[in-house]
Amino acid sequence: MKNIRFYLRVILMLGVTVSVLYWSNNYMAFNMACIICLVFFLVNNALSQVTRKEKVLYLIIYTIIMAFQIIANNFIFYFFANDEKFFLIYRIIGIALILTPFFIKRILVKTGLVFLIYPYFNRFYSFTYSQIMKDRDIITGKIELVKRAGTTITREQINEIIQDIPKHNAFSYINNKSLSEEYFKKAYSTVDNGYIYIVISRTKSSASEIIGAFTNKLYNHVSLSFDEKLETIISYNGGGGVYSPGLNPEELEQLIENEGASIIVYKLKADSIQKRTIIEKVKEINEVGSSYNIAGVFQYSHKPNIMFCSQFVYLMLEIAGLNYFNKNIMKVKPTDFIELDYYRKLEYINKIEIKKEVVEYKRD
Repeated sequence: MKNIRFYLRVILMLGVTVSVLYWSNNYMAFNMACIICLVFFLVNNALSQVTRKEKVLYLIIYTIIMAFQIIANNFIFYFFANDEKFFLIYRIIGIALILTPFFIKRILVKTGLVFLIYPYFNRFYSFTYSQIMKDRDIITGKIELVKRAGTTITREQINEIIQDIPKHNAFSYINNKSLSEEYFKKAYSTVDNGYIYIVISRTKSSASEIIGAFTNKLYNHVSLSFDEKLETIISYNGGGGVYSPGLNPEELEQLIENEGASIIVYKLKADSIQKRTIIEKVKEINEVGSSYNIAGVFQYSHKPNIMFCSQFVYLMLEIAGLNYFNKNIMKVKPTDFIELDYYRKLEYINKIEIKKEVVEYKRD
């Protein structure tokens, strides 16, 4: 059996080498050779007479080597394809790199590195397994959440989101001066009323419903208003077909235009200095530019003014010294503003919801 495996390796090595030599002007040939080698190693590894842990260890090593090879291939071919001398040297090195995984197991064993790596991997493997067993209820819950999302999300909602994606930009500011001078006049006129208003919304939009399917929360949008009549509502949103995604004004009718939509309004004590601080920051963002943080799901923000709604509201409260809970800003959810109000800083005002397609307000 060992001899058969040896001959198979030799044949594969020769075949891959000849193929790469023949097609070596194309980086895809190198990449395909790496992938073929990986597949061979995985099959060979699965059939080898070693423990399951060792198989997993070698699988990880082989995969890392292949990933490194493909990255190196793409980099070299992209930057040095026109340098014939360097390119020729790399073709030779590239072939050597492709062949190295054939000897990696023997190298690890002979140098003793495998015996240094294995104990650490063994502890990691054991820890991972025990952690999975410990958290199996959480994992099961997440799986059920995904299943439930699959049954509640419609194709129309997904199509709407897909069509909406091209107008977003997670790396550059695309929204600028969406707030007018008239808006800021209204905002400044409220600085002495003693409160700032937090509006938690269930808009029933496609984006809101998809987010809710995974967060298991009904309310998935949060906004700020400087007045109780909600004439100065602002937040980060998709623009509603009027503005570019980013910091935009919002209207009450816009938030509750869909059947089943609702909002809950709270007020938070804020003196004139704190309100001015927030308004000035909003004015700065409006001037510099903004964009909706569509990459927020990965807890990443490329520029300071690229945010999602709860990130924006939390930042505004924080810079004014009004934040009443502490949390990583990238992990703040709209419902956190209610659920994490342990010190009862918020004062409930009312709830507005739509019961029918005809606009019908229900206020507490």
